[in-house]
Amino acid sequence: MKVKAEKPAVLAINDNEAGRYLIVKALAPYFRMAQAATGAAGLEKSLAGPDLILLDVNLPDISGFEVCRQIKKNPLTGHIPVLHLSATMLDAASRATGLENGADGYLTLPVETEVLVATMNSLLRIKKAEAALLKAMADKEREEERNRKMLLEMANMQKIESLGQLAGGIAHDFNNILAGIIGNLSVLKDDGGLSAEGRATVKDILDASASAQKITRQLLAFARGGQPVKKAFDLGEALSSWCSFSMRGSRSRAEVSIAPGLWPVNGDEGMLSQAVNNLLRNAREAMPVGGLVKVKAENLERDGEEEQCPPAGKCVRLTIADTGGGIPPENLARIFEPYFTTKTQGHGLGLSMAYSIIKGHGGDLQARSLPGSGAEFTVYLPAETAALPARREPSGGAKKGSGRVLVMDDEEIVTKAVLRMLKALGYDCVCAADGEEALRLYREAAGGPGAFKAVIMDLTIPGGMGGAEAVKKLLEFDPRAKVVVSSGYSDDNILAGYSAAGFSAALSKPYRYEELAELLEKLLRQPDAV
Repeated sequence: MKVKAEKPAVLAINDNEAGRYLIVKALAPYFRMAQAATGAAGLEKSLAGPDLILLDVNLPDISGFEVCRQIKKNPLTGHIPVLHLSATMLDAASRATGLENGADGYLTLPVETEVLVATMNSLLRIKKAEAALLKAMADKEREEERNRKMLLEMANMQKIESLGQLAGGIAHDFNNILAGIIGNLSVLKDDGGLSAEGRATVKDILDASASAQKITRQLLAFARGGQPVKKAFDLGEALSSWCSFSMRGSRSRAEVSIAPGLWPVNGDEGMLSQAVNNLLRNAREAMPVGGLVKVKAENLERDGEEEQCPPAGKCVRLTIADTGGGIPPENLARIFEPYFTTKTQGHGLGLSMAYSIIKGHGGDLQARSLPGSGAEFTVYLPAETAALPARREPSGGAKKGSGRVLVMDDEEIVTKAVLRMLKALGYDCVCAADGEEALRLYREAAGGPGAFKAVIMDLTIPGGMGGAEAVKKLLEFDPRAKVVVSSGYSDDNILAGYSAAGFSAALSKPYRYEELAELLEKLLRQPDAV
């Protein structure tokens, strides 16, 4: 059934009662009519928002020209078409004055009803067309703003990717150096002949090396194409620790609110720790004299309105809000750009690092702020709804083993450290500089008493065959081979998905003696693959 359109609303302002009556009666079949006898009453009734106003020029209190000017000046009524009607001011100068004061039309009385109705309908059509044009312009402006934001985000990601190519290479070399330092020190730490003072010194150096390792995590967050090495972990528990660490020594304090039953997050705990710590540090620095940082974590299930949630629909929302001075609007759109900073001290990488890490986890990072009211950063991360595995209790020491292990790495400092660690664990170690040499040594030893129980391969061998290619050739020769991938660079994404590339396990450089022992013990307990 077709719904009948409602008649347009018209306000007739005329002090002549008889004239007003005749106009209202003539127009009633076509319009919903309202009346006013004075200029003041007309101005008040115009606030009701009629579709059109019929305005007499001669009014007892206020000139019709002035009434029109005030109607057009008011932002609440300025859009309403005004049609002047006059039986006395018929000259061209009067008509010009009325139109110059904002009137949309000027008719002299008497006028035929058909002409009056047609003129009114014409003004209403123009009004409707103007409204449609304004809407189209507003829609276009919103679309252009969306495109600008999209282009800005793409530009940010390109800057981050370019920086990541450099950062990843530096991290790779730095991690190889740390692998030699940490590997050797972790063996020395368990040396029974070391004095108490010596063990304390080694521990301090290891702690310092762990701090250096955090720097490489920051660099690897930018590594081109690098993916986080994910596992499910308790974000609520980790968050409490991160907040406590980040606020240490600060005048500010963190108020942490973790929703009961918070879902775990499937991610790289080290990388996410860096991202959140960067956000917390930003909040802390926004309040130089101290303040409150509100940290809230809660479950969120997409309901069609929360577009920030990942496609699966279940995510954890983390909000970090400070009570600082806020971010000016002109800076808000640029805060995730690498090297953008308004601080006298700082490199401008903290927020762009956090943005890169969270995007790399399939999540989103958003910011909102008003000057003087602080800033709020909201993180959305895909949730892991499966239950976390039970905690493993410490075993009480590195487990020893036996047998031969083949190590392929082109860095001498790394191979020397791994050789010492394996020897301390009871294994015999043979080293190869590249994939071709590793394949030759493995084939020569196969089937004999010196066959290798496991192989540890570096992914990146400059100028030679790396681990990704070598493992394929090795598995063609021996499908039962147990091969561990080891790398200080995440560019190949293989550490995150090692099994798909044919590896049995993964070790991120740098690693300690205890980590190597646990991995080999677990790997060698597994039955041979068919």
